[in-house]
Amino acid sequence: MLDCCLKGLKIPAQFEDKYYSRDWLVRGRIRVELKDREGKPLVPDIPTRTALMLRIAELVPKHPNRNKPAQQRLQQEKDLPALATAGASSSMSGNKAKGKDKKKGKR
Repeated sequence: MLDCCLKGLKIPAQFEDKYYSRDWLVRGRIRVELKDREGKPLVPDIPTRTALMLRIAELVPKHPNRNKPAQQRLQQEKDLPALATAGASSSMSGNKAKGKDKKKGKR
């Protein structure tokens, strides 16, 4: 997110090494300067936090560190449905009697 702010959106930002005691594995916070001293937006296209988050959300998938894993995940997702349908047809034929002994509803 910091790279998106600094390089992609050209907004002054800095990383703060903070964390919450309940969620200590997630470290860091990004402080972004959206407005100048007079209260005018530094970048006219991004006047609010919501607009900033939407713009960052557009840039994160395009980040160089995220492209390769995303492409690999897409390829795996394309391969999984074919494998699931092939395996499901052969394994479903012998499991018809298993579900008849279960109780239905509250008793």
